[in-house]
Amino acid sequence: MVVLTALIAMATSFSGKALGI
Repeated sequence: MVVLTALIAMATSFSGKALGI
């Protein structure tokens, strides 16, 4: 689903910021 993809994208972006990437 589109919602699931959006959630994954947001989680990935958030994780990247948390790691300082």
